[in-house]
Amino acid sequence: MTIKKIIALVMTCIFCTAQAYKTPKITLVIVIDQLAYETFERLSPSFRNGLKKLRKSGFNLTHAYHPHGNPTTATGHATIGTGAYAKDHGVVLNSWMQPDGSFIEFGYDDSPDAATYKEDGVYQTGYSGQHINTETLSDVLSISSTKDQSFTVYAIAQKPRAAIGMGGKKALTLWLDKQTNNYTTSKAYATSFPNWLNEFNKKHNGKDQPLVTWKTRYHESDPAYQFPFAHNYTYASYPKTLLNRPIKPYRSLGTIDLSDAYEQEFLYAQTPMANNITTDLCVTCIDQTPLTLNDNNHLVLWVSYSNFDALGHIYGHNSIEIADMLYHLDKQIGNLIYHARSKVGKENVLTVLTADHGCCPIPEIAQQQGQTLAQRVNIKTIKNSINALIKKEYNIDNIITSFKNTQLFLSPQALQTLDNAKRNEIMQTIKNSICALPSIKQCWTKDELATTSFEKYEYEQLYKNQLFFQRTGDFVIMPKPYIYLSKYETGTGHSTPYTYDTHVPLIFYYPGSIIKGKKSQKTSITRLAPTLASLLNVKRPAAAFDKIIKLPRYTQAIK
Repeated sequence: MTIKKIIALVMTCIFCTAQAYKTPKITLVIVIDQLAYETFERLSPSFRNGLKKLRKSGFNLTHAYHPHGNPTTATGHATIGTGAYAKDHGVVLNSWMQPDGSFIEFGYDDSPDAATYKEDGVYQTGYSGQHINTETLSDVLSISSTKDQSFTVYAIAQKPRAAIGMGGKKALTLWLDKQTNNYTTSKAYATSFPNWLNEFNKKHNGKDQPLVTWKTRYHESDPAYQFPFAHNYTYASYPKTLLNRPIKPYRSLGTIDLSDAYEQEFLYAQTPMANNITTDLCVTCIDQTPLTLNDNNHLVLWVSYSNFDALGHIYGHNSIEIADMLYHLDKQIGNLIYHARSKVGKENVLTVLTADHGCCPIPEIAQQQGQTLAQRVNIKTIKNSINALIKKEYNIDNIITSFKNTQLFLSPQALQTLDNAKRNEIMQTIKNSICALPSIKQCWTKDELATTSFEKYEYEQLYKNQLFFQRTGDFVIMPKPYIYLSKYETGTGHSTPYTYDTHVPLIFYYPGSIIKGKKSQKTSITRLAPTLASLLNVKRPAAAFDKIIKLPRYTQAIK
């Protein structure tokens, strides 16, 4: 490149966040549930469509991370949606203990005003954004319409908790009803069931469709599938592949030849074909939103592809299943971007790609790859051992009621019978037992965690970012790297602050406005919501405290 061209490029672009830029007509925020950055990069040479376009032509934040020590789907999506830490938005896990000792799922709402719609009416219970203790960017957009600009906002995912984390309280939030295989919403988001969604479900339900088969996107001999452990099912949660197996595209028993309890988990909803339906729903949302280049209407569409997470838990990220689902998503996301651009032009579409968390390598496979630290530790064994100790020493039955992710929840009924001295003595006994385990690096009571200070980038600080006193467990446990605490003997998950669980993609693609490039600086996902607010020319969500990401923009993009 000549000096003149370099000077010209510098003169035509700036790193700026203070000036207002044209608001994109369509904004697509795409979340791939459990897409670890390492997986994204390792498989990227085989991308040929949408993911390739984003990676090559977008602005890539190569060290984006989720700032929590115990990353979960609910926590990650709520952080993406709010720009806040879990200590502020309150979504500390997928579910947590209530004062009576029962657990409640994030988003669950038994109010009649939040009842979920079904084909012949509503269920007795439903979902809402009531557990999010601040506003999401979707909430801001939904109330930001003026004569100068208005926003239509959708949040879509197979999982309710993923959709709600992005949609908050006010966006039209849609998720998959596993009882009917239809996409639905609740009274919290719509006063009546949308007619267009009813028509969509009729076309895509699959009740009368023949069996379908998951075929790899490329030929199985393609280099895209030639990597170690691609077909290793010894340590998978299900010891067979879903590839090349006939599946009926409707969630019901007896549709494929499986004889174990996993049958319900391996139906159509867990295949790339189901992502076609999710993508088609996004296309339908675009088509039924009135958008022209001459009006002030804007569409913001959040979509999370949830079943990537399900496959990751089952097969791990060294599997052909995970690789091929990502290759199919490459094409599906490309089709979605192309459709949006066909409606309003490529320079009027902003696309963002990210994930809610990463994934721990299957420990047994990691060991075979030379990672000597890797180990699976059974949390049921830990729970039973400590409960037996407390029973022996203090004659209290089942003091630990739940070991969820890396948090211990104690029986509130048992604790209420103890004076402070005895309670503190028992808490110390439990802590000593946990810290004595060779797989554990640190353990805190939530009182200790609340009063302990850490440096900003210490892994320990990520646990403190997630401390919400009314919902966090009585003990927060930090395992050593590559230790997977689980009640399962196979498969894997995501429950630590380490890179494999928290490092995720973050790419902005806005042709004509944002210049392609890379930035290697550590970037918290809390910066996404305020950055999107800046790009959309609205105020940031109330608890979105972090700095706007400085993106390289063309000067002609200024309003």
